[in-house]
Amino acid sequence: MVKGAGTENAPHEYDHSSTKEGSVLSHENEGPTSSAQEQPAPPDGGLYGWLVVLGACFVFFNTWGLVQAFGAYQSYYTTKTLRENNASTISWIGTIQAWLLVSVGVISGPIFDQGYLRTLVFAGSSMIVFGVMMLSLARSYYQILLAQSICIGLGSGLLFTPSVAQVTVTFSAKRRPLALGLSMVGTGAGGIVFPIVFNQLEPRIGFGWTTRVIGFISLATLSISVVSLSWKRTPRKPPRALFEMSALKQPTFVIYGVSAFLVFTAYWVPWFFIPLYGEFGVGATATFSSYLLAITNACGIVGRLITPLFQKRFTSLQTILIMTILGDILIWSWISIHTIGSFVVFCVFWGLFTGPLAVLPASAVADLSPNLNSIGTRIGMIWFFSSFGNLIGAPIAGAVSNPTQNDFLGGQAYAGACMAGSAVLTAAILFLLHADRSKKREN
Repeated sequence: MVKGAGTENAPHEYDHSSTKEGSVLSHENEGPTSSAQEQPAPPDGGLYGWLVVLGACFVFFNTWGLVQAFGAYQSYYTTKTLRENNASTISWIGTIQAWLLVSVGVISGPIFDQGYLRTLVFAGSSMIVFGVMMLSLARSYYQILLAQSICIGLGSGLLFTPSVAQVTVTFSAKRRPLALGLSMVGTGAGGIVFPIVFNQLEPRIGFGWTTRVIGFISLATLSISVVSLSWKRTPRKPPRALFEMSALKQPTFVIYGVSAFLVFTAYWVPWFFIPLYGEFGVGATATFSSYLLAITNACGIVGRLITPLFQKRFTSLQTILIMTILGDILIWSWISIHTIGSFVVFCVFWGLFTGPLAVLPASAVADLSPNLNSIGTRIGMIWFFSSFGNLIGAPIAGAVSNPTQNDFLGGQAYAGACMAGSAVLTAAILFLLHADRSKKREN
């Protein structure tokens, strides 16, 4: 295969099991792999490579973008449709959606590795659009749970991990962070567009038609994903296990799974509570509080775009450690914020510093893997570990807080402790990798 721009104009097969450029830092207890075999290099750009990035961008727009816009729905449900329920109960709607988004990757990842990307993209896109349209008809808690949590969540899970994996195997280690960063701009874009659409249209045309407009936006953008990600037919491969047992024998991989669980336990607490804290914590209007989500997501786009600049100097894990420490400092600082201006500053920095945390796990998994033959499986495993943090983080924070009474301290302290724990574990991984390199040099 010829590498470079302008060489991918005609559809043809590309084997996504190609090996990663560069050396792997550590692979304790790994058995023999096929990484030594001669395999084709990834396209690393060209028409096909950037079509993959475009398709993945719209996937993230409609998966993570919808999740990060849930704060607008949380505020609406708390004050209107589901006002008889407490904040913790309502948070389960968004966290189950986020949990399915990443946990289903443990199934969709191996299916991707078998070569069924087209099937996954079409099925996932259909479920998201159907779920949004059914949400427009929902009026009770269980109806909203079925449409927004289960249907949209399952569809997102079928799309997310395969899209990340496809970008990962389409670009070399040198250009992969840039490709992933550009792809995940869709997350911030969705987090900007969906809250603004909801806040502008809901007072004028009601909840039902506002949600249908969002459904039509999803239909249009996901149609682009279906076309661009299905541009080439990936070769079929034999079925593989949902879990790669050799990865569970690799200490750095397992520790990173626990670290990812803790960081995402904390990650969603501010995202879900920003509109409520704006309204009840610092006294902003409900409309302005909802727009704070758009501000935070806009800054998240900048954070994702500058991530490749960090990775020119730091590895993926080092960048994760830096951003986790900065995020933890912000959470503890959040406790002392009592004015609108200072809270806007918090939102700006939260988006800027934690946006990269959604970009880096796939790149970190590639760095911790001996080859890319089972990258979909490994990414799915890490997202499966982290998914339980997505599931329990905001509901526990809601249970130990009372947002409508301006009581957020319990949730803030809980999120800060989890983020700190993640930073400690990430530092432990870097120490183990450094010790392993030193031991190899001595031998």
